[in-house]
Amino acid sequence: MNYKIKKISEVNTELLNNFYKVTFPFRFKNLTNHWKWYYRIGHTNFEPLILEYDSKIIGMAGLIPVELKFKEKITDAIWFTDFFVLKEFRKKGLGSVLTKEWMNLCPIQITFCNDESLKIFKKFKWKNNDYTYKNIKPLNFFKLIPIVKKFNINLQSKLF
Repeated sequence: MNYKIKKISEVNTELLNNFYKVTFPFRFKNLTNHWKWYYRIGHTNFEPLILEYDSKIIGMAGLIPVELKFKEKITDAIWFTDFFVLKEFRKKGLGSVLTKEWMNLCPIQITFCNDESLKIFKKFKWKNNDYTYKNIKPLNFFKLIPIVKKFNINLQSKLF
């Protein structure tokens, strides 16, 4: 099979929009209009990968570049998202080809995935766990209300 892997910025926009209509029917309008923002094109050199065959998009390995902070060190990573190969091209190893190419972009990769894509990641020895941690910092909305500031009312300590 003679396929090509391209960066998303190298692909014909009309072909990309048609692919989104088929693969992501509930959010294709947002992706069509905002894919550069969604995938943070220009933020780093990392871009989603498109799998093309006979001038048709048949697959995609989306990504969102992120920065991870661990022990005060900031490291680049890519968040794997929107992984899809058209059904008629599945079971031919193309998902693995696309994943391997995607993994070569950046040494640190993360994802939430479904059972289908998890099978491919396990082939590449990805670690799977159900541990998710959130760091939440509550906002003090009272600082945002001008009247509270004006009268120096400290409602926060009374409410909390």
